[in-house]
Amino acid sequence: MIEEKPFLQIHKKEIIVSLISAIIFFITIYFLFFYNKSSTNSITNTSTNSSYISKFGNLFLFSNNKISNIDEINNQNNNQNSSSTNSGEFYFEGLIKVWDKPVAGYNISNNKNYIQTVLSFVDSNTGTIYQKDLSIPTSTASQITLSDQNYLNIYKAYFINDNNGIVKKVIMQYLNSNKVIKTIIATMPTYFNTPAKLENIISLPDNITNISISPDNKKLIYLVSKQTNIGGEKDVYSDWYFIDNSFVNPNQVFSSPLTIWNLSITNAGDIYASEIDTAFELNSLYKLNIVKENNNYLSNNLVKLYGEHTGLSFLINQNNILVSANTGSGIKTYLSNLFFGNKFEDNNLKELDIKTLAKKCVFADNKNFILCAAPKDLGSYDSGLPDAWYQGVANFSDDIYFLNTFNGDSNNFYSLSENAGTSFDAFNLKISSNGERLILINKYDRNLWSLNIENLLKNTGE
Repeated sequence: MIEEKPFLQIHKKEIIVSLISAIIFFITIYFLFFYNKSSTNSITNTSTNSSYISKFGNLFLFSNNKISNIDEINNQNNNQNSSSTNSGEFYFEGLIKVWDKPVAGYNISNNKNYIQTVLSFVDSNTGTIYQKDLSIPTSTASQITLSDQNYLNIYKAYFINDNNGIVKKVIMQYLNSNKVIKTIIATMPTYFNTPAKLENIISLPDNITNISISPDNKKLIYLVSKQTNIGGEKDVYSDWYFIDNSFVNPNQVFSSPLTIWNLSITNAGDIYASEIDTAFELNSLYKLNIVKENNNYLSNNLVKLYGEHTGLSFLINQNNILVSANTGSGIKTYLSNLFFGNKFEDNNLKELDIKTLAKKCVFADNKNFILCAAPKDLGSYDSGLPDAWYQGVANFSDDIYFLNTFNGDSNNFYSLSENAGTSFDAFNLKISSNGERLILINKYDRNLWSLNIENLLKNTGE
């Protein structure tokens, strides 16, 4: 009879292996739970993959892997690019400094074929074009064009999108050695993984003194100051030209005996003009009545819509108009949501609670709100605005206000100076077509910033 061995002796090896495996399993679980929780809570800036983008907004789940340029991002963003919720497990993008050098102009393009919002901009000093994928807040700007010594010190730049929302052309302005305003229009490089030269560079007329581009960046109107010399007597006038994103040739649409105009063009191609906005002269708003488009521009004429007030400036979309004016009690801001390009009077305007310049505001495309940068204190410059602001005598410290276009109600939405850690006087504001981000330039140093308004609205419960 064979003596049976005890169970423990028979299965000794299997039991030992099982015990060791169980110990390793529980140690691993303990390590992953407690260590990662502590590590996640201590992170201020981390990387993300675009596949983590939530379909409910730009809320990102960040990994613990460091990225190679984390120090650069920390410095550029002033530790403002992420805020935490849910005990540090989730982060959302807030205020980001995109570029810490002067910027001549920028463009926001939303590619219809991809979940991607691309910010294109021109470095003023070098004339170099960069792009940043705003869908990934920790991404750095990529150089798109080679630095070209012929285009240094660009002071204004504009971009034109194609019908799919992709940026295709750039317009840049600079002064030559004779102080003549030079303007070029060029095609963006088709291959952007390696910096390349601008293509199809065309020189537009000298002395283009005013340019306006539609909110969707598909249409553009510009003004050329010209001079005549008849019988030894000199006189000046201006010709106005229209460009769309097909860019066959600029089409002349008007000729004016005046050279100082502020032009504006809507997505539908409606063209508006106002005289210089100064506190010391009366000015008005006009609409260009195009009798027969792209044919006989001499038949076109200006129709007066509103005036006579000092310091008038305007912000227009199809249905709404925002007006700022210099009144007996300083700058005031007004709104009409029944504009539709028609004539209006003072009693058609609703005075808003905020006091700011119309040029420090932006309409959200196809959405019912406006964002305005309004100074905390207009100070002693109130009676001399907007002149003092243009001249750099008045410098503001701005908050961002959220305005409802239905009723004109406004809410203090975000303090730029407090969150940026520097004085912030905002101008050239634009909202991405999906309504997610506000892009703006700080007038103090012309640095470029991005603010994720969708995340902030969700965080405040609005």
